[in-house]
Amino acid sequence: MPSGANCAKFEVWAGGGSGGGACCCQQGVPGGSGAYAYKCLKGNTVGSDYSSGDCYQLYPGPATCCASCCCGILGCKGYISGAGLNNFCVEGGVPGKTCCFIMWGYGYCQGNNCGYYYTEQYCCLCCQPYYGADGGTYGRPSFMWAQCNCGPCYWGLWHHFPGGLVNKNGGHSHVRNMGNACFSDWARCVFDIGWATGESGLTPGVGGQSATSCGGGCCYGYPGNGGFVRVTWNDCC
Repeated sequence: MPSGANCAKFEVWAGGGSGGGACCCQQGVPGGSGAYAYKCLKGNTVGSDYSSGDCYQLYPGPATCCASCCCGILGCKGYISGAGLNNFCVEGGVPGKTCCFIMWGYGYCQGNNCGYYYTEQYCCLCCQPYYGADGGTYGRPSFMWAQCNCGPCYWGLWHHFPGGLVNKNGGHSHVRNMGNACFSDWARCVFDIGWATGESGLTPGVGGQSATSCGGGCCYGYPGNGGFVRVTWNDCC
């Protein structure tokens, strides 16, 4: 901690969950976002939380690996430890999930929402918490959507992005498979929340896209993006 810092705001984002892998004719839901949390500490006063020269360990949740299984990989935790902080950590995003024949035919489009496949029975949870913080937002799942009568060209992917980046609570960014949805045309290229236009790989805490397969070989799901850490001084909450 630098001398003269009257207060400090610590922020941490966990990594996003990876997308699921695909074989045969599988498609599915992207990985969810990692949780976000912040903590404010006071310095240079009686009863300060820290002193000048105190050291902190900063650990943003790293990116996941690519996933071969139909259920992706849970995102990596992030944390900050040091004076004035107690169990200040965030959980990584839920994994993506693929299922058979999601993008094909009216019979597989009832309900219009592949999110119905996103349940605990497929090893996926709903929201990812944070701990030891003054506030934050849970990591939330992503989902798929199509208007029936559906076909491969009209499936949209809704990636959840974490809070603390462009707004307080985060939200979903929609990308449509422009062309053959089975091969995820454009979807990876145009993800945008205003953080880094056209560069989904640079947005902290966002989950990876699940793979698609239309027969033949198997494909890996995209890795979840890594998390992020930010520390600001004299910018009290």
